[in-house]
Amino acid sequence: MRKNDVKTPVISVIIPVYNVERYLAECLDSVLSQTEIDIEILCVNDGSTDGSRGILETYSNHDGRIRIIDKENGGLSSARNAGFRAAVGKYIYYLDADDSIRPDAMSICKEISEKERLDILFFDADTNYENDAARAAHPVYDGYYIRKGRYAGVMSGAELFCRMVRMNEYRTSACTQFARKSFIEDKALGFLEGLYFEDNAYTLMAMLRAERAMHTPERMFSRRVRADSIVSSGPGADKVYSGFQILKHMQGEASNIESDSELRECIAWVLRDFQFFVAHNYVRAEDGQRQIAKGRLTSGERFEFALTVESLANEIVREK
Repeated sequence: MRKNDVKTPVISVIIPVYNVERYLAECLDSVLSQTEIDIEILCVNDGSTDGSRGILETYSNHDGRIRIIDKENGGLSSARNAGFRAAVGKYIYYLDADDSIRPDAMSICKEISEKERLDILFFDADTNYENDAARAAHPVYDGYYIRKGRYAGVMSGAELFCRMVRMNEYRTSACTQFARKSFIEDKALGFLEGLYFEDNAYTLMAMLRAERAMHTPERMFSRRVRADSIVSSGPGADKVYSGFQILKHMQGEASNIESDSELRECIAWVLRDFQFFVAHNYVRAEDGQRQIAKGRLTSGERFEFALTVESLANEIVREK
């Protein structure tokens, strides 16, 4: 029996969908089983060529809270941004289609956010390895989203950012964030399209611009680690190029920060860490892929790339 449409949902859950028929039902079931029923579920079909579209249609026919948005393939950022433009909820939650959330996740997030008048709420997550091979290949994610530090109370996003950085527990996954829609709009937050690693830029911007932020140690999200995901696949031209563009964007965001020495130090640490990540991807990429990545750069960018990525990559190679 089809449920009634929610006319004024409190929460908009945005799910980009691209060729995930194997995992999609589990993801949708986790959202439909939420104890918080005043939600809309915006499933952005990003040009899927498998059976994902059919699964979405079957689910939407049984529950009117599901809205399907069809678009040409444009990548994760493009799909998230399309979902946001269509959202009408007071709060926004981004969920990847191969992951899931626990039944009371949205209820808890809404309750905390309403009570504390938050711009953004951060929470923890469990890691769900698809198989032993995925676990062996990516042991770093075991417990990665479980913070041991305690960040009690409401504070500015910048203060929470620094505390997490100091504890080495700064995490960038947008799926572990619950934000007020008007905050996202007022601060012009969005995902950079056509690039990988978009969460790095988005999360930095969100934390530096939030006036009221908070963390709860509740594990409300289950992140699936699989062998064929974007993150776990090997480096190539797109990843090298994307990493450099995301680094540039974060550096631009950092340049707008007023002279707060502690905050600048924390930002510098995050930027340096991401710079190493990009340089390592460059080292691991095949020479042909490196040349393709550099070929996409402007003349001005090539000089900057040589200073920030190639020079560090050369250091990494020498130290091996």
